[in-house]
Amino acid sequence: TDKIEQLWNTGAVEREVRASAVILAAGGFIYNKEWVAKYAPQFTGISPLGTPADDGGGIQLGLDAGADVGRMDKVTAWRFLTPPSSFVEGITVGLDGRRITNEDLYGATHGDVLMRGFGGKGWAVYDAVSWGKARSQFWSQTQIFQKLQAVFLFTIGHTSAKSVSALAAKIGVDPDGLHKAVEEYNTGIASGQGDPAHKAPDLCQPILKPPFRAFNISDDASPFFPIPGLTLGGLIVDGESGLVKREDGAPIVGLYAAGRNAVGVCSNSYISGLSLADCFFSGRRAGAHAAAQAARQGISAA
Repeated sequence: TDKIEQLWNTGAVEREVRASAVILAAGGFIYNKEWVAKYAPQFTGISPLGTPADDGGGIQLGLDAGADVGRMDKVTAWRFLTPPSSFVEGITVGLDGRRITNEDLYGATHGDVLMRGFGGKGWAVYDAVSWGKARSQFWSQTQIFQKLQAVFLFTIGHTSAKSVSALAAKIGVDPDGLHKAVEEYNTGIASGQGDPAHKAPDLCQPILKPPFRAFNISDDASPFFPIPGLTLGGLIVDGESGLVKREDGAPIVGLYAAGRNAVGVCSNSYISGLSLADCFFSGRRAGAHAAAQAARQGISAA
C-alpha cells in the first residue's frame, strides 16, 4: 500500500470531468474498519477479502450525492472445515458447548451462524476415528495452499485429551454443554434417528474413541486458519436500470452503481462466485441503460 500511495502522489493528476452518466463500481467496504464496526460489528474479527481499495469510497460518493444504502449489515464470512472431507464428521460447538449447526452446510452458511449466533467463537471436535480418516486424506484431497492449512491443524493447531471433559477444560468450552452435544450426537446416530442437527447420515461419525481432538474455528483462531469475508450491502439501485435511489425511492438521474458498490443479487446470502456474476450483470445493466439514455439525448458514445 505504501508503494501504491507513492505512485499516486507522484503521478496522479487532478481533473474535473462532466459526464451524462457515472457508474460507481469500486467494491465494498470490508477494509473500512469504522464502517464494519458501525454496520456489522459481529464481523470485525474476520480476515478482509479483497483489496485495500474496498474501503467504501464508491458508496460514500453515492451518499454524498444523496443516495440511500441498504443491507449494510450483510457480510459473508467463510468457515470451511474441509478439506480433508472427514473434518465434516466431527461436531462444531460454541464456547457454551452448544452445537453450532450441521457441519455439512456450505462454508458461508456455517460461518454466518458462527458469527451471528455464537459471537464468532467456536471449536470443531473429533474422536480418534474421524481424526485418523482425515489424516489419511491429506495427500489425496488437498491442494498446495490447503496443505499448509491442514499441516497447521494436524500439528500445532489442535488440542488433544483423553476424555471429553479434559478436552473441554483445555479449550475453554463449557464441559456440561459439550458433554450434552456429544451425547445427543452419538445417541442420534446409534438409535438410527440420525443427527439432531440433520447432518447427512454418511457424514456422521460417533465421537467415542479417545484421544479426542479439537481445533479452533473462531474468527481469531490463527493467521494460518482465518475466516475470510467481504461486505454485501451498498447503494440501493433500481432493478431495471441500475440507477441509484434516494431515500424517498426516486432515482438519481445519471448516477448508477454496480457490483459490491450496490445492493445486488447476493446481498442477502452468498455462494462463491456470486459477486463476479453480479458484477457482470449489474455492470452490463447500468452500461446499457446509460448508453440508451445518452443516445436519446444525442450524446456520442465517444
